[in-house]
Amino acid sequence: MLQPWVNVLRSSLISVVDRGCGIPVAWKIVEATAKGNWKPYWLKLLENLQDGVPDDWWVIVTTDRGLYAPWLYEAIQELGWHPFMRINSQGFDRSVPKSKFMPLSELITQVGQSWSGRVNCFKTHSWSCTLLAQWDEGYADPWPIITDLTPQQAEICWYGMCSWIEREGRALFPQLVQSRC
Repeated sequence: MLQPWVNVLRSSLISVVDRGCGIPVAWKIVEATAKGNWKPYWLKLLENLQDGVPDDWWVIVTTDRGLYAPWLYEAIQELGWHPFMRINSQGFDRSVPKSKFMPLSELITQVGQSWSGRVNCFKTHSWSCTLLAQWDEGYADPWPIITDLTPQQAEICWYGMCSWIEREGRALFPQLVQSRC
């Protein structure tokens, strides 16, 4: 019996968004059961894109929920781009200038709420960033987003571009792309 493709392969997909359309520009496909680390794949994909992006472009790199790590955040910044990473809500943050870490799940507790500000995110391996959070109607969970942009520069609605990218990714790799935004 053949297994569905989604159980055989996994992909990392990078797209450029232009006028509401996600255009796949780089991807890496590996066996789902292959042991190893995704870090070298992501770093190579970002490195390969660097020369193709004009220096005067303002680039925001959104990532799926849970795809955040200090090395990825820093790699994006080193390219002169801006990370815009959705994180899971089970972590902790410390609003600047407060001294006590609080659960992220207590920041936004009901639909319709939003918040933005500078924080130290995560108790272990903490880093300073802007945290944007919002819980819209129709979503099971709030969107906590970390970025290097200031709260005045960043708009949480930009994370909605992820759905444009997923739509195009599903068309290119229908057996591989699953919604994780």
